[in-house]
Amino acid sequence: MQPIVSIACWLGGMPTPKTLRAQLQEQSLHLQLLDQQQHMLNRVISKIRASLDLETIFRTAAKETCKLLQVERVAVYRFCDDWGGEFVSEFELAEPGWNALEALGKKTVWNDSYLQEHQGGRYRDNQPLVVTDVYQADLSQCHLDILAQFHIRAYATVPIFIGQRLWGVLAAYQHSKPYEWQDTQVQFLMQVAAHLGVAVKQAELLAQAEQKAEELQMVQVAQAAQSVVKRPSDLLARYGGEEFAVILPDTDQAGATQIAQEIQQAIADLKILHRNLGGEQRFVTISLGVASTIPSKGMSMMTLIDEADKALYQAKEQGRNRVVCQPLL
Repeated sequence: MQPIVSIACWLGGMPTPKTLRAQLQEQSLHLQLLDQQQHMLNRVISKIRASLDLETIFRTAAKETCKLLQVERVAVYRFCDDWGGEFVSEFELAEPGWNALEALGKKTVWNDSYLQEHQGGRYRDNQPLVVTDVYQADLSQCHLDILAQFHIRAYATVPIFIGQRLWGVLAAYQHSKPYEWQDTQVQFLMQVAAHLGVAVKQAELLAQAEQKAEELQMVQVAQAAQSVVKRPSDLLARYGGEEFAVILPDTDQAGATQIAQEIQQAIADLKILHRNLGGEQRFVTISLGVASTIPSKGMSMMTLIDEADKALYQAKEQGRNRVVCQPLL
């Protein structure tokens, strides 16, 4: 019979079963946290992508990030050409409620001299700035004074890039007390900021495309109006963003009204779709204001144009696609 030998040994540095279980539990919790964070990130991204309107995008990013991170305030800040800037959106939790504080909301200007002098500072290198307690950080007195104005005690800010261009920052704030920011929170902010930059770029491209389309429409409208205004002495000129002025010498009020109606019909015949309108009023229409006068010494041409502009305003008030005539001056 062969002897039975039992050997027990301990290898230094190897985890005990108890330690191993603890490590596995910690890893499991970490994976669960990452999964939850990814789920939350997907939720924020989905809501950001649901709109191409910049104000809606900013508001959604601030609101969803604030709620999911459970911080007291989140804001979106945009740099200006001189590296000053302004807050374009914010969201704060209802509890504890910081409505009594000065808002960091839309168009609140905050010019940081350091960022202006260094053209974005660390953010240009895609680095976040995390401060657990503003009074324990190495901040200038000027900076502390600004933070005190908004009762900010701790903050984490991350850059927003559009391509290679530093556009702004996404910032999370705590007002009530110092706050130990977790790495996962900062990473979450970084990821939201990255997708926010993509969304802003898409919205800007759409706005540019819409502007070009509107310019093309204005050219078509001008050409249609010019086809009606045929005499060499008549003048058609653009007057403001979406307005034209038509000067008709030696034309009485009845004649001017007739030409206005012909311009109206010529533009209706183009059947240009209006992207903001639906239902029955599907095409671009034009409203016109008509004013006429018998020239006299000392009368300014601007007086006639002002009266025509008043008539145009009345036409718009009556439901658009109208012609309104002012009494003879």
